Amino acid sequence: GMDPKFTKQVPDEIFDLDLPAGTYGWQEMTREIVFDTWNTASVCLFLEGEGYTGTVFAERPQLLSETGWNMAPEFAPNSAEKPQFVWTGYNLSHKEWIGLDVALNGKPFWSGEIFERCHRRSEGEIPLNGAKILPGKNELTFTVTSDYREPLAYNVYDVAFVGEDESFLVACPGVVTAAKPFAVIVDAPKGATFRLASDSVKAIDLTCENDGLNALLLRCDTPSNDVTFTLEYNGKAENCTVERCVCRPEDGVLTGTGDMVYVPNEADAMKTYLKWYFENQIGNFITIRPTYRWCGTRTLDEDLWKKTAALLNKAGMKYAHMMDGRELPGCDANPSLEALSGEQFLGRQSHELDGGVSYWGFSEFTNNPQESRFRDLILRRARTHGDHMPPWNDGNNVVEQDGRRTLYRTPVVAADMEAASKDAVAMLVNLRTKGITRHTGPSVLFKYFYQAGYEWTGAELMYGPQETVCAALRGASQAYGHPTVGAH
Repeated sequence: GMDPKFTKQVPDEIFDLDLPAGTYGWQEMTREIVFDTWNTASVCLFLEGEGYTGTVFAERPQLLSETGWNMAPEFAPNSAEKPQFVWTGYNLSHKEWIGLDVALNGKPFWSGEIFERCHRRSEGEIPLNGAKILPGKNELTFTVTSDYREPLAYNVYDVAFVGEDESFLVACPGVVTAAKPFAVIVDAPKGATFRLASDSVKAIDLTCENDGLNALLLRCDTPSNDVTFTLEYNGKAENCTVERCVCRPEDGVLTGTGDMVYVPNEADAMKTYLKWYFENQIGNFITIRPTYRWCGTRTLDEDLWKKTAALLNKAGMKYAHMMDGRELPGCDANPSLEALSGEQFLGRQSHELDGGVSYWGFSEFTNNPQESRFRDLILRRARTHGDHMPPWNDGNNVVEQDGRRTLYRTPVVAADMEAASKDAVAMLVNLRTKGITRHTGPSVLFKYFYQAGYEWTGAELMYGPQETVCAALRGASQAYGHPTVGAH
């Protein structure tokens, strides 16, 4: 019962026409393809480039039939009257990227694009690049350079200058446990070795493993207040104070934020965010969640995630990976399990799949060309970038029945609650792959996730009544023998 237009299965035939590398003017490239039109359900035409640098211009492709009719549409304007013959752009949109030239006191110092996040009054940071702030009055000039078709206008609501301390010391904990290692976060090059001076603090590891942020490990054996020590590197010394060293058991409580969802997965932005997180002692847990609409990340930097995981593990910071990939841009920007592996890693996490099997309602896209193209492109990426995409992007969330395509739920209404719950659990089992062991959501359906084999559940506390949701969470975790729960 599969819809003949759905491309979840691997194509029967693939015809490639490679654009040669190099610099050249306009060239016409053609090849002949032959297929049986009467026994072909779907033909997909892709014009794509990956891993290249430079600029490529392309005219409207031509897919000519034997009669000479071009079946490929124009790039623009959109052919609204023929929705099955419309291009879908991938990583081509510029409306959420504002092009700017910025000058201070008449001197240009920055040119580029800033991502407009999916919320009101999105913010961004621009390096001064040596531009000088003068005493008294300064004039900051923004010039919009966006050159796509019908560029949008922007309002500037607030401007501020942000400074950073040049000290190598980033963070020293306020409270530590006696006779157990604790981490001091520093900013120094790979291989840098620090010297410790203290009567009460002992060194465990004072060598930096990577360029940038590193965790130095120390230990204090005697419970006391105001434990002081000095770290020295490259001729500079910093005095540190731990407010309290106490004897205490592990309470198992983890607190943190998911604010990393707003941070571009780029070296400078990640470093700035993690410095803030450690310096302000936000928590002992952090949620990783690359999502294009909120951070603008379209490509994966696996080495950056390996470096980040190494820092979090050495610092004793627990972390989880909430998988996302709801837009085409960034759908395959999730770090691999290998990159995130470590003692402090709690696992991968899905979010709001209870909406998919319940409160989002019924969603059919059998005769929706736009949604079908989106699914086609997502599946195309999943075939080659599977570990970097959530399981629901593999087509596992699509139900095929009687030639109809629906998301998460069968098009046939279940006869009763027992049948409906079995369908929901079966779908949740389908989506519990790629290392996903955790789930958060706002409904009271926690027990069905435990039935599907999930090891940990948490409640999203933005929507429903907290008393009801938290009671269902506690009850389900106790009934199914899972001692820990959480909130998002």
